[in-house]
Amino acid sequence: MLLAGRTPPDVRDYELYGPGGLLTNHTDVQYFPSKRQLIWPNGVVGLIRSGANPEEFRGFSGDTAALSEFAAWDYPEKAWNNLIFGMREGNPQIAIATTPKPVEILRQIAKMPDTILVTGSSYENAENLSEKYCRAVLDPLMGTTLGRREIEGLDTDDAEGARWKRSLITDNMVAASFLVSNNIELSMIAVGVDPQGKKGQQDKHHDRETGIVAVGLVVDKSSPWHGHYFVLDDNSINGSPLEWGTNVIQCYNRTKADVVAAEMNFGGDMVESNIRSVDPNVPVKPDVRASRGKVVRAQPVVNLYEQGRAHHVGSFGRLEDEMCNWTTEDKWSPNRMDALVWAFTDLMGGSKGLL
Repeated sequence: MLLAGRTPPDVRDYELYGPGGLLTNHTDVQYFPSKRQLIWPNGVVGLIRSGANPEEFRGFSGDTAALSEFAAWDYPEKAWNNLIFGMREGNPQIAIATTPKPVEILRQIAKMPDTILVTGSSYENAENLSEKYCRAVLDPLMGTTLGRREIEGLDTDDAEGARWKRSLITDNMVAASFLVSNNIELSMIAVGVDPQGKKGQQDKHHDRETGIVAVGLVVDKSSPWHGHYFVLDDNSINGSPLEWGTNVIQCYNRTKADVVAAEMNFGGDMVESNIRSVDPNVPVKPDVRASRGKVVRAQPVVNLYEQGRAHHVGSFGRLEDEMCNWTTEDKWSPNRMDALVWAFTDLMGGSKGLL
């Protein structure tokens, strides 16, 4: 068999001698470092190779291979192509243990008809992890791109059928200083609010949050940025009515917004009264009605992104995750994405006759 890791030190420190290492837990296996060879009591021979040198995989002939952190290798495709030519004995099997990353060869392998895909979350191993580690490291990352990949073991690239593609966002992203250096003045700013369900309610991977997203629009025919939209803030929260009402006001004040656009279908009157209980002077428009499905009402906003007229001022990881991972088949409700759509919709309606 063949065993391989990202680099020679990785193989030594983790695969062989780490807490879960082969030699740490199986003292009956002989190791010959100079030959990079392992021998089991039953006669099985293991050859050690490294993903840092894909040519090392040439010439191998066997029936079993174990590849560690394959998606992090420098040359995964070359190593794989060299390896599979040697998997020609008995019933060849290859085991890949890796954090998922957008590596094309890994996706091709996952789609092969004989591939068995197993995923797991770090929380499934919580009983063996420090409580402080779970609280300080794992919990804050849940819901983020990094958390979905490193903690939940999920592919974080665009979901098939998602309305947005990450390239639509990243290709048109700007820094906050960009607005100042280009003398861009926002004519109107709206804070979209999409209320959450019961506090703490969630499905397997997604919190039920109140989406709170601010978007600005340039209306100035003398400016090259006329008709462009800028996503300014995401202040979404899974909290009590007082907590998310306070967050709405904070977002409104921080972005110097003109209006708060709240969804009417889910307790519109409640949303308005809740916000006004925190600040009675904030103009709230609880008249955004979800009369059409999410996909239909989001499409005009997607069109703006495709036209290069929608810009995120900095990165909003959790918002962008929702935009690029929600599909028509998903049952979870993307509150941040919906809040973004409400803000865009209000600005698009308020700008009629001006653009």
